[in-house]
Amino acid sequence: MAQPSLPTETLQAALDALAKYGTVTEAANSLAMPRATLDSRLRMARLLGLSGKSDMGIHISGQRVMHIPDLHCPFMHQDAAAFIKACQDKYKPTVIVLAGDELDQHAISAHDTDPNGFSPGHELTAGLKQLEQIYALFKEALVCESNHGQRPFKRAYKAGLPSQYLKTYAEFMDAPQGWVWAPEFEIDGVVYSHGEAATGANGALQLAIRMGKSQAVGHWHGNAGASYFHNGSNTVFGLYSGCLVDSDTYAFRYGKNFKLKPILGLSIIDGGVPIFVPMKLDAQKRWTGNI
Repeated sequence: MAQPSLPTETLQAALDALAKYGTVTEAANSLAMPRATLDSRLRMARLLGLSGKSDMGIHISGQRVMHIPDLHCPFMHQDAAAFIKACQDKYKPTVIVLAGDELDQHAISAHDTDPNGFSPGHELTAGLKQLEQIYALFKEALVCESNHGQRPFKRAYKAGLPSQYLKTYAEFMDAPQGWVWAPEFEIDGVVYSHGEAATGANGALQLAIRMGKSQAVGHWHGNAGASYFHNGSNTVFGLYSGCLVDSDTYAFRYGKNFKLKPILGLSIIDGGVPIFVPMKLDAQKRWTGNI
């Protein structure tokens, strides 16, 4: 692996500042440097496998989190951005966490792909175009690494390409400078991850019980809301935040005969207390405009 152009201590300081202050802007101010400089250091730190505060990822406290579940652009529901904006206006979150699968990348899946669907290049172009609606809402966000997000890297690994040839998440997704990817984040004692480990109907809660900390996940489109466990001294919850996809598109044809259909919505976690906000649809599967 290439050696960093800056000392490891400098890159670690960038991660720790973000962990302490919660946003790239505030962390950059604390270090008396431009946001662009700090963002560059954060990306280098992640590329080198460094993490803030612990191996779990970035830790933040005292926040109102908007937890945005799987978007799967370009197969995001056409009203998802408007719904997210309405929730932003109502709840005024201080931190934005995306659960992952912000792009679908169906065309480069290891599973069978639709021969009548987008080519890989066309799908990426269309996906980034749709994702621009979310970039316009949030210049800073924490994003959980996910199975769909990892598809280009898995393809490259299988083809024998070393990591030095590859762009980062932020680069190939044309993300704002304030977007940071990591496997997990911890905010007010709640661990945010994509949720592949939360298997089964009560998987998020079972994961919380095993880990001893509340868990907020996406990934499982047909699950939404929080379940709690109390052992006499400690209370934890497992939270699913549903998804924000258009399930009628060809990318989700695999679920046609599933009894458990996608639940659209997102979650607000205020000081570690969760609520699920459903995206209410009318008979034409359009958002009603009410939250």
